[in-house]
Amino acid sequence: MRYDASLIYCFCYNPDEVNWLSTDGTSGKGSDARKIRGVTFMAAPKMWFGEGYNPILELKTIMGFKYSKPIQYDKNVYVELFELYDSSSLKENRKKQDEFWRFLTANRVLSSYEKNNSFNFLEWVRKKNK
Repeated sequence: MRYDASLIYCFCYNPDEVNWLSTDGTSGKGSDARKIRGVTFMAAPKMWFGEGYNPILELKTIMGFKYSKPIQYDKNVYVELFELYDSSSLKENRKKQDEFWRFLTANRVLSSYEKNNSFNFLEWVRKKNK
């Protein structure tokens, strides 16, 4: 049996500073985060993206973000917005987080993922009960 061990994504952040966004995407203070169909989207201080993230956003596109760096092994990309234990409420850190969210929005990542991975519970129940 073969296992696909490619990295999808990894976020390192201070959980006390995360503001989980509502479904309408309204923002708050701290590191904003949103979960869509089990996938977390956030602008964390440190982020790694692997080949498993390609269906969501291609790694070559992530490399276009100015704080991205390639990792020499396993075709992964590392993004560091600021030091892990720096406060996300610092003006320069918040600016970098906002830049990352604009990058995701410009590439239509959240809207595309949500559209292409929608789930209609009633339709699922109907199909299951046929």
